[in-house]
Amino acid sequence: MSEVELYPGRVSPLGLGTIPHGDILEYTGLELLQRIIDNKYPAPPISFQLSFDLTEVSEGRAVFRGMPNERYLNPLG
Repeated sequence: MSEVELYPGRVSPLGLGTIPHGDILEYTGLELLQRIIDNKYPAPPISFQLSFDLTEVSEGRAVFRGMPNERYLNPLG
């Protein structure tokens, strides 16, 4: 895996990928998301496609940050 820029100013050092299946059974959902934030897992591929990343998680809360641009505009702008 190699690093990938998700949007200007934000790089995923582990590139894009998925969580190993064995780890899904080992950790809670909250722990898995925190491990993505801590760069223990690569960013999910959708992060690159939609130019956003997960920045903060806690019980009942998830914060995402992104960089919208013209490719996401609807027909009305």
